[in-house]
Amino acid sequence: MNIAVSTTCSDGYVIFLEHFIKSILENNPDFDKDFLIYCDPRLSQLNRSSLKSLYSNFKFIDINYDLYQKKSKPHMKYYSIECFNQKDYDKVIYWGSDMLCKGNLDELFEVAESVEGIAMPKEIRRSTCQCPFNNGSMIIDKSLINTNTYNALLGFDNNKPPYNLIDQKLYNNFFDGRIKEISIKFNTLISEIQFIDWQKIIILHYIYKPTVNASIKQLNNVDPKLYKLWREYD
Repeated sequence: MNIAVSTTCSDGYVIFLEHFIKSILENNPDFDKDFLIYCDPRLSQLNRSSLKSLYSNFKFIDINYDLYQKKSKPHMKYYSIECFNQKDYDKVIYWGSDMLCKGNLDELFEVAESVEGIAMPKEIRRSTCQCPFNNGSMIIDKSLINTNTYNALLGFDNNKPPYNLIDQKLYNNFFDGRIKEISIKFNTLISEIQFIDWQKIIILHYIYKPTVNASIKQLNNVDPKLYKLWREYD
């Protein structure tokens, strides 16, 4: 089965993706899947070269900037919509670039093979809210990777509350009632590590950014090992 993994990235987020791929390769030395990067065409050549030097199977997919502007989806978080246009693959896994891998990914790929439609973990703290599924980790089946779904997502009216969730709101509303739930160990938000055994976490989602002083304080307030772990991949 042809499975690709993917993310979104900008010049400002390259540092996070560099840490992420280093952590993936350390915990999965045989990892060799196509890693698609949906990016603004303005992503610098220097950063593209830097990323390719870390992992040769990075593939840059420059989004149609004018199209996303026209569809009122200018934020980089919307570029994950490009997952639904990757017709060469049987499954596409999407990750936010602000992640760290701390375990073997084989179980995730096994889960991906069995997913039909779309699957994401639920946030524990939002489990009963309007948008409980966190798209920081998505598994998308070939049945949804087509022009119709891609265009429908681009055209979907997402200008409604809650305004802070952006892409999470888009996918929860567009796929309402159709999202399969997968374990939070595949996307454990820093704010939710208390809900899972540390040893079971496979992917950590750094919603508090370890490059900003105020966020570093938040990380250390949650658990001092979080910042130390991220710095291991400098």
